Amino acid sequence: MVHIQNATLAGGVAVGAVADMQIEPFGAMIIGTIAGLISTLGFQFLTPTLNETIVHDTCGVNNLHGMPGLLSGIASAIVAATATRDNYNGNRLYVFYPSRIPMQNSTEYSNFSLDATEFAQGGIGRTAAVQGGYQMAALAVTLGMAIIGGILTGYIMKLPIIEQIQDVEEMFDDEPNWLTPEDYSLKLTEVRVQNREGEEEMQEKRVLHTST
Repeated sequence: MVHIQNATLAGGVAVGAVADMQIEPFGAMIIGTIAGLISTLGFQFLTPTLNETIVHDTCGVNNLHGMPGLLSGIASAIVAATATRDNYNGNRLYVFYPSRIPMQNSTEYSNFSLDATEFAQGGIGRTAAVQGGYQMAALAVTLGMAIIGGILTGYIMKLPIIEQIQDVEEMFDDEPNWLTPEDYSLKLTEVRVQNREGEEEMQEKRVLHTST
């Protein structure tokens, strides 16, 4: 059930960059389906693998926002690169992509009689392919800022002046920093025991599966 809930939210994340574009219902279904699949596979296989390395995704943010967000950026580039005046009922295309307004005195400007419209001042006349390239460039810049910002934040959090977590289990313990119910420690201990038992059971199943 948790995977279904996260897959549903991932679909919303993935359609974010193209929500106001002409993607049609089938386009939204395709994007949402791919996002849900990516999110579910990420939670099931990628997160356990990452958690065994130096990367620890406590809340599965990469699966719910990271990869679906990347898919959204790619989808926006594809939609922008395939956008035509026919798809957007003529001049409405320029409302979504102002940079695609033809330059004044250009052939397209005259053919579409833009001098008598709200786009009379003209634009820079980007083509659909160039606009799609700009979308991909924006995605690359966003990824760069996110990766560099995350690395810098990680190094800052490791500075000696900041209290460090000594026990891995403290990552999931709110008691040191928050006011918690009186029976919080007892409940937390029960959860930890259940988690250990679950991990041991999964390990036994892997061993049996490998041996067979």
